Amino acid sequence: MSFGGMYPDRTVPVLNQTIRVCHHCNGGWMAVLEDRVKPALIAMSGGDGRIVGPDGQRVLAQWLLKNAVVRELTTP
Repeated sequence: MSFGGMYPDRTVPVLNQTIRVCHHCNGGWMAVLEDRVKPALIAMSGGDGRIVGPDGQRVLAQWLLKNAVVRELTTP
């Protein structure tokens, strides 16, 4: 996976991991967060999301933090 062509020499491995979380979290706040961040990520991947307002910045930060914590807790 590359960083959207911005840094073609930098790559990160694709994570093929399934993380088990409780049904309440997976179907609750995590699902809501994923739904909220999806439009910003799609816009950014298409090059249309270069300007993200305060609400978009907040939801992106929350999503990134959630992913960082999950990765930290699941990386051996």
